[in-house]
Amino acid sequence: MKRKRIITILTYVLLAAAWGAIFVSLFTACNVYEDTTVEVIRCPAIDADTVKIPDWEHTPNDSVEY
Repeated sequence: MKRKRIITILTYVLLAAAWGAIFVSLFTACNVYEDTTVEVIRCPAIDADTVKIPDWEHTPNDSVEY
């Protein structure tokens, strides 16, 4: 009788371990992530030492300078 009880307990433990492994494998195989594509825009090579931008130093009359 004792041997049959031990076999029954081991069977339930193995079944619980198998179901646990199946349950865990459902979540480990799933990769949830966000894929973002970044576009790299390279600046063209500028051969001049100085670049003049129109109205760069111009400040409007109503602006406040700190």
